[in-house]
Formats: sequence, C-alpha cells, structure tokens
Amino acid sequence: MSLDDIDARIVTALIKDARASYAVIGNEVGLSAPAVKRRVDRLRASGAITGFSARVDPAALGWTTEAYVELFCGGSTTPEEIRAAVRRHPEVADACTVTGEADALVHIRAADIRHFEQVVERIAAEPFVRRTRSVIVLSRLVERIDSIAPHIPLSAGSVCPMPETNTGAGADTARFQAFKDRSDELPPAWQMNAPGSKIGLLAGIVVVVAVLAAIFGVLLVG
Repeated sequence: MSLDDIDARIVTALIKDARASYAVIGNEVGLSAPAVKRRVDRLRASGAITGFSARVDPAALGWTTEAYVELFCGGSTTPEEIRAAVRRHPEVADACTVTGEADALVHIRAADIRHFEQVVERIAAEPFVRRTRSVIVLSRLVERIDSIAPHIPLSAGSVCPMPETNTGAGADTARFQAFKDRSDELPPAWQMNAPGSKIGLLAGIVVVVAVLAAIFGVLLVG
C-alpha cells in the first residue's frame, strides 16, 4: 500500500500519541473523525500500522542495564537458527543480522550487570555461537519516538491529495486548513480558489472599468 501525504500525517500523529482521538487527529489533518477512522482502518488492514502500545521507561520497570552483543557464529548458521535461539531469552529486546565481522547484533536489557553476564553466558552456550563481543550502554543520547514516521516528499508539479471532507464552503476551509503549513505547495487550481485570489480578480476588474471610463470620458470631451 502506498501512503499519501494525509496518511503520513495520520501515522505521525498516532506515533506521537496513540491515544489521540479521531476527532483530534482530524483537526490536525483537515478531516472529519469518520474519515480519519476509515483511513486508520485501511492502514491497519494493509499492515502499515501493526498495532498500538504504551511507551515505558525500562529503568522504572527494573531494567537498568542495557547492552549490545555481537554474535560470531559458525559458517553454516542460518538467520532462522539465530532467530529461534535468541527469541528464547526474554531479555533480548531485538536482534538483527549485520554486515562486517559479526553475524548478528543482539540488543539486551537486564536488571543489573550480573544479570547481563548471565544472559550473555546463556546465549554464548548456543551450539552455533563461536564467540561474543559486548558493549554496555552508558547513557542514551538520542531516542526519537517518531524516528520511523513516514516521509513522503511531493515531487515538482504533483497535486496534493484532496482531504476527505464534506462538500460546500466548509470543504474549502478544511482544504486550506489541511495545507496551511505548506501553502507554497498548493496546486494552481487550489490557489485559484483562495479568497485572496478572488479579491485580486475583483480589484483587476475595477481597474479595467475605471480605465475604460476615463477613455470614454476623454472621447466625449473631444
């Protein structure tokens, strides 16, 4: 599923606050609450949104030690074997295969250094592990909760997706509200509907009429 700009803004809002109501999100993106719900349901069905969870402070829950462990495995070890083994250890927060010397990198949270040492010993005892190399996190410098928020730049000349709003005057207001933070990207057709454009058009007509009236007056006097 490809995400348009409004989908991206909805996902970003949910990443920042998954408890935000559809009405609150709708106010941010220029949609009604039912329209936001339809989009969220579609995003969940497509797998773009996999679920909702609470963000917690690991230290407050007793996980005061954090570390990364490199695994150096035997030559015939497959990623599936590594995955099955490390998943058995509840202290493993995440793991991935990597480039370089090591075969995999494992992120571990433990109650203390002794607990961390025990976890490493258990993992090192897996039959395919040849050796390990660990680094303990001293302090976390950056942790962005919205680091995976979608980024969908608009190409030159592309038309912004039309917000799902009611028709009529209220719809025009919602459209401009939805794009107020990037008005320079509004398509020309939308710019023509802007209140300022209508005022400019009326002013132009008035000037033309005044010029024609002056010319007609000069001809009459002559």
